[in-house]
Amino acid sequence: MEKLEIIVETVEDALAAERGGATQLDLKSHYPCSGVTPSAGAIERVLASVSIPVMVMIRPHARSFVPSKDDIKTACAEVRQAKKLGAVNFLTGFLSDDHKLNKDALKAIRDAVGECNLHSHLAWELTDDPEEAMEVLITLAFKSLRTGGKSAGSDAFGGNVADATNNIIKIKNFANNRIEILLAGGITIDNVQDIILRTGVTNIHCGRGARTPADAQSPVDQEKVSAIREAQLNAIGALNKKLKI
Repeated sequence: MEKLEIIVETVEDALAAERGGATQLDLKSHYPCSGVTPSAGAIERVLASVSIPVMVMIRPHARSFVPSKDDIKTACAEVRQAKKLGAVNFLTGFLSDDHKLNKDALKAIRDAVGECNLHSHLAWELTDDPEEAMEVLITLAFKSLRTGGKSAGSDAFGGNVADATNNIIKIKNFANNRIEILLAGGITIDNVQDIILRTGVTNIHCGRGARTPADAQSPVDQEKVSAIREAQLNAIGALNKKLKI
């Protein structure tokens, strides 16, 4: 089933997203700062409140994506604590000073996660060689990645899918079904159908577009989630018809 992943910070967000038709959640704290690891209480309560998969973000602080040795140890401790609470999906990404994925950090997280699932947020796009970064993620058995089609050198975290469809198609082709791709960055009710049809990528990760007002400080809007899901499914239907599936 095609994924609709909604960013949530609270139990209320999680319930609104699930009721609106989300198929999974990205649980984090401090969403306006691109997110950090949620509290143990938030993890426990959200897991107990919904029946859909929950991706728990692992990021000890919002200063940067380049971790110290202690940051890595903290991240691993956060994974172990979340696992005790029932988490089985973890969303993360760490960089090195030379603008590559931090393999040492990701391997440590991989060991801490064990048989649970690893997923990549948008940090991999901040590397100077996204294709190399994708190969690292695949080698470390990451299940999915999120992409805004962002080109290296941009000063923002993530891109805007509406402005980067050609890059997204290249990412999709390079991935070649070896890792699941979710579109992220600027997804709204108004553009989701067009973006799916233009890129052929059907999985969606949505944050601001699922909120009212449409900013990171606002709560998830169940009706917006529902409308995005409807538009997503309509686009998938049209795409399948076009491909005669």
